Amino acid sequence: MRASYPFYVGGQVSVIRALTQELLERARIRRYVAWLYTPMALPVVASCTPVARVFDCMDELSAFRFAPSELRARYRATMQWADVVFTGGRSLYEARRHQHLNLYCIPSSVAAIDPDRKTVTLSTGDIIGYDHLIVTAPLPVIVELLTKAPADVRAAARGLRSVSVRCVNIGIDRPHMTEKHWIYYPEDTMFHRIFVQSNASALCTPPDCSSFAAEISYSAHKPLPCVGSALIELVIGDAQRVGMLQPDDRILAANQIDLPYENLGVPSGAYAAHTRGASDLDLYPFSASGAVETGRDVILLEWLILQCVR
Repeated sequence: MRASYPFYVGGQVSVIRALTQELLERARIRRYVAWLYTPMALPVVASCTPVARVFDCMDELSAFRFAPSELRARYRATMQWADVVFTGGRSLYEARRHQHLNLYCIPSSVAAIDPDRKTVTLSTGDIIGYDHLIVTAPLPVIVELLTKAPADVRAAARGLRSVSVRCVNIGIDRPHMTEKHWIYYPEDTMFHRIFVQSNASALCTPPDCSSFAAEISYSAHKPLPCVGSALIELVIGDAQRVGMLQPDDRILAANQIDLPYENLGVPSGAYAAHTRGASDLDLYPFSASGAVETGRDVILLEWLILQCVR
């Protein structure tokens, strides 16, 4: 289903709610956490029965241009619904601190994880305790953050193979550059895929403009040919060659975003060493599908769930 902006209003709510319920029933999911990044989604999960309810309040969305009229009322309702609320900055925390008893400010990154003390140290120096910790960072990053990890696990993490992605974002002064959302280019261009952002939402670009992200995979065995403005120029040249850009298009914006460890390959031997050490620390790795195929030479881990349970 592809929803149109504004999201979670009108007829969309009943459809997404039904799809959510169908997913829970088909997958026989009984214990789960409802985690909202936007209060607009509250009607979708209001009738669900999660073991915990989280509101991840990273922005003051009601202050955004074209914010839905329903947003302020759903903010208030979501604050009452949530068991715990996270805010993405000090000013947002101060504005919300009197609206919820279990509210935390998370304005920084994680510097260390201590599985013995069950604490997370932030880059600000603040220390937060936990009972169960879910970590979505790539596996090598998690092992680096741990204050305690067996030597064979650290060695295995250092030996992991991975593929990263560099996204080059381009904005132009021509509307409707294509009707497609995703376009794949196997081996004949620098980028392997283009995502047309302006087709995902009209709010991604100003009126009468278009934008896309060119995704370039790279690794230790296949490094980027160049960086900075030179990489952007190569992408523009390839985009013109395949017809995405026209010679008279005016480039209004161009920048890059790096996605390290987009795909992480774990050789079976290294994975076995990791799992032996991980079990000693009560660390349990899962793939995106919830299972890992140890019989294959390479295992793709989308994320790792880190549970330090004593």
